[in-house]
Amino acid sequence: MAGVDFIYFAMLTGSADGSGTDSTVNLVVNQSGSDLLNYRFGDTVQQDQEQGQANLYQVDVRSRGIDSARLSDGSIRVGVVGSDEWRPDALFLWGARHGPTPIQPPAVVPLAIETEVTTRLGTGAGAVPSMPLRVVRTLDFRTFAVSAVSSRFWGLRRG
Repeated sequence: MAGVDFIYFAMLTGSADGSGTDSTVNLVVNQSGSDLLNYRFGDTVQQDQEQGQANLYQVDVRSRGIDSARLSDGSIRVGVVGSDEWRPDALFLWGARHGPTPIQPPAVVPLAIETEVTTRLGTGAGAVPSMPLRVVRTLDFRTFAVSAVSSRFWGLRRG
């Protein structure tokens, strides 16, 4: 199980005219047919979803039971709630999982990413209310790191 304590959501709104929105961005995380998270991002001190603006949000999901290993493409959806359309350029979500001791740094768990987004989100003609995100597939970093260090610095090869 790869439980997630916090989700971080980074987004870049497109720079073309009309890309920004005043509507609320909505994030849904579905696992095994159940919505474990349906979160609406309210106004913050940032310039939320303004044209050409990057934004970063944190959501506490400790009580939601989100397991990154059980996510699949489409498990995570992003949309807007309201009549104003939004044209994001890039969307990136990652999780943080805290270790068993307070001095251990949290593990970063890549969750989903979409770059060069061409989808218009909203309710107008040609727009869609929400879009699915592709889940990031990861290797076991410890195995990869040991293998890379061993073969590069000591000339060892995996058998």
